[in-house]
Amino acid sequence: MGPFDPVCNEYYFDDPMPVVLFVVQGCLFKVHRYFLERDSIFLRGVLSTLHAQEVQSHPIEIHGVSSVEFKALLDFFYTGMYRNTVHISEWINLLAAASVLKFDRVREHAIAAIEKASERPDDVEMIVLAEKYGITRWLRPAYISLCKRTESLKLKEAERIGMEKVIKLTQAREEFIRESVGVNGIHAASPSSSRYPWASNGIQSPTLSPTPAINEAGNIIDSIFFSE
Repeated sequence: MGPFDPVCNEYYFDDPMPVVLFVVQGCLFKVHRYFLERDSIFLRGVLSTLHAQEVQSHPIEIHGVSSVEFKALLDFFYTGMYRNTVHISEWINLLAAASVLKFDRVREHAIAAIEKASERPDDVEMIVLAEKYGITRWLRPAYISLCKRTESLKLKEAERIGMEKVIKLTQAREEFIRESVGVNGIHAASPSSSRYPWASNGIQSPTLSPTPAINEAGNIIDSIFFSE
């Protein structure tokens, strides 16, 4: 490994508490090992195989996460509990690091924060994140929303989710349009204020009976994506 810059970020502590060196994408981190060892099955295993002097003098190279994602993880441990506002991109970075490095409780916290965020990722991004990090409950609401969306998929969106899902979504949209036209000749609109069932943010919407077309969107998605 080549030379590293210890001043490229604020997470380089030089005190007598037990610390560990990590290098992520060429960026050196010197941090306290307590939280990392306590909450990560993966890092606990790695650190258990090394002597104390080794981890304080020889950096452990971390793969699978970016330096920005790793920094989001450290931000969560060092300052997260005192921050009132966190941008959605930081929660996504935290989700990435926590998933790869096996911080299970941190991962669940990030998932919950993304679900509650006032500005959530769009449907395509939710599908990408769900597939990448194994969050299956995000898939169905995103598929339904794309199925009912007036605007067709854009080329960049199609490239992100892959040909198989594009074909299935196209099929779902065609079936939904046929069903919707059959309901008084117009598209039905969802009565919900959110496309995701968990994201009420404490605001209760009036209870409305979904139209047949709204119900049909879920049925169509279930039959095309989840029938196997």
